[in-house]
Parts: sequence; C-alpha cells; structure tokens
Amino acid sequence: MKIKGNIPALNETIHYKDKNKPVAIKLTKELAKGGEGIVYETDSNYLAKIYKTDEHNKDRLKVPEYTQQKLKKFEEVKLDEYSKQHIYLPLKTLYNNNNEWIGFLMNRAKGKPIQYILGGSKER
Repeated sequence: MKIKGNIPALNETIHYKDKNKPVAIKLTKELAKGGEGIVYETDSNYLAKIYKTDEHNKDRLKVPEYTQQKLKKFEEVKLDEYSKQHIYLPLKTLYNNNNEWIGFLMNRAKGKPIQYILGGSKER
C-alpha cells in the first residue's frame, strides 16, 4: 500500500475517525516492535499498532494490499457483552497527518505472556 506522508513515531499525533470526524490521539510509549510494525500506548485508553514501511520500498507499508479492507470489516463486527470480555478486535483504522491509513486502534489485553503460561521464562 503506497504512502506519501510520514509514519508516525513516539510522541507524534495520529487520528481515527468517529462519525467521519477526526479524533486526535498521541503515541506516548512504545510497547512492542515486530516484523509488521510497532505497538504504542496512547493518551487514550487504547493501544495503536502502526505499520512499518517496506525496507526495500519506503513509500509502501509493509502489509498486503487487502489489509486495510480486512481491518475495516472488523469495525462492523458487533460482539455480545460476554464476547467483548474475551475477544479483542481492531476498533478503528488510524491515519497520519496526510489522512493516509497507517494502522489500527485496539484494546489492551489483560493477562500473562504466553511464554509464562507455557512454562518459559518467568521474568516478566
């Protein structure tokens, strides 16, 4: 997916749309980094996953073309109250200052790391 603007970093502002109006949030703390992107705490009660650019083509996000459409469909899924306690879906798509899609907003899961549960390192 092509992108002309910047990929936001720590302490920068991004936005999502609520009823077609932009809602600004700030990336306040880096929590995790992986192959696709970086997960940040925000100044809201949510986490933001921001996708990286492709290392070989810096004007493209490092995700398949269909990813944005797939994530938009999650916004339409309605879960019952019980399921909301156990299933965390992407909540909103996120945009940079050029209004380009760059990631998604999500709830923070509570629990223990899978390594802890499976008997790996207990140092977390």
